[in-house]
Amino acid sequence: MATSDAAQKAKTLSPFLLTFMVIAILAGVSNAPTVALAGPQGIALTLIAALVVLVPTGIISAELGSGWPHDGGVYLWVREAFGPRLGFLAVFLQWAMQMINTPTALSGVAAIAAYSFAPSLRSNNWYIFAVIVAIIWAQVWLNMLGVRNVGRYATIGTFLAAFLPSVLVIILAAVFLGRGNAPQATFDLATMIPDFGNIAGLSLLIGAINAFLGIELAAYFIRRLKNPKKSYPMALFVGAIVTVVLLVIVSVGIMVAVPEKNINVLNGIIESISYMFKDFGITWITPIVAALMTVGWLVRGTNTQYAVATGMLAAARYGHLPKAATRVNRKSSPITMLIVQGTVISLIGAVYVIVPNVQQAFYMLFVLAVSIYLVMYLLMYASAIKLRYSQPDVERTIKVPGGMVGMWIVAGGGFAVTVFTLIIGFVPPAQLFPGSGGAITLWLIAGGGLVLFIVLPFIIDRRRGADAETHTMIVQDAAADDELFLDDTSDFETAEVIEEGGDQKSE
Repeated sequence: MATSDAAQKAKTLSPFLLTFMVIAILAGVSNAPTVALAGPQGIALTLIAALVVLVPTGIISAELGSGWPHDGGVYLWVREAFGPRLGFLAVFLQWAMQMINTPTALSGVAAIAAYSFAPSLRSNNWYIFAVIVAIIWAQVWLNMLGVRNVGRYATIGTFLAAFLPSVLVIILAAVFLGRGNAPQATFDLATMIPDFGNIAGLSLLIGAINAFLGIELAAYFIRRLKNPKKSYPMALFVGAIVTVVLLVIVSVGIMVAVPEKNINVLNGIIESISYMFKDFGITWITPIVAALMTVGWLVRGTNTQYAVATGMLAAARYGHLPKAATRVNRKSSPITMLIVQGTVISLIGAVYVIVPNVQQAFYMLFVLAVSIYLVMYLLMYASAIKLRYSQPDVERTIKVPGGMVGMWIVAGGGFAVTVFTLIIGFVPPAQLFPGSGGAITLWLIAGGGLVLFIVLPFIIDRRRGADAETHTMIVQDAAADDELFLDDTSDFETAEVIEEGGDQKSE
């Protein structure tokens, strides 16, 4: 049983570390080329995405996280509202999105890395696959070193993978204009207002939305904070503001200095930086920047992998997965789930070998990942509303303002926008899928994949009837002696450790 001393030892994260973990979780500037590809209207689409996705998910997850501040995160929230099976569906979708989205993110890292030694490899399918496999297993190993180190990695990675390229793009775009060059894009009211009558153009909104998915993952680290009531909402707020500001400024910088034909969603921001360096005659800097960004991405992604592994660990402790999935090592890292994640991501990365067109493969996985996540958000929004009615007395230190009316506006509005975004996500951009054949391929892979990942958790769920309760791990809340809750002691250094194999278990 956990003790109050053990609970204090678990509080290993500072507000500073969590803030950078939030920025690292949010895709942010890595989506700048996708936003820039939409032209000046991409700025409006980004701000709309922040308003209709980041704001409601941030507020809702803050309320749910403060009311049920345990390691289960979205699993526990949906479980409390709609029962364990839908709770498992929610956390499984959250996990599946990261499994699918990680290869797309790492394909961009592969392109960045190529700039440091062999730029010609950036469109080589086998090279991209090899880099995906190498990086994900490096991240698995880093995650074995514990949550505090994960926070440090996120901070370093955010500086190298987000702040460094952002500063470079801003400076280079300013110098480009300072030389008397005209912007590559036309910025006026007509070009900045999205064409809501052009659904194919609006499908690029999915790129802006992807930049803001995942803020609720920070909830998995609430119990590691020294002052969660104050530092958790502050980390969400600061992280969200920094992400939006950087994404807008960097997207504008790319539009100003890079022609649309040279914007590449796969090679990402390094393609734009390389173009600018070439224009200024300083191409020798590109490999250095690429190497630094590669290191940044390597360590930046560890916290997201750790977070979703923690969510699945919670589901395993409630009997939804085999008991082996509950194993943690001496550093309290969820060792089984991390290894499973590395294996699954490696297999999904093989799509870059199967699909000849690298950019189409990137976008299809991209749409599938975002769609899966949006279904999870539908469950989260519905749970927030349900819990206001079913458990009104649970103390929430952070609440959606305006009572039930405010909750219906924020969560209900978020629900409606999510449904709309799901629909437009399956409209292929003409730039990537000319003709009807590409659209059909997108629908078959992304649409079929979405259905599969919704059905799959109901098939693999091992929780069947009352017998499942015998596999449930419940511990006593160190902060309230008489209150039982989902085990949030996965990183308690005082928990029993099995001498052979270094695995840890709760008593």
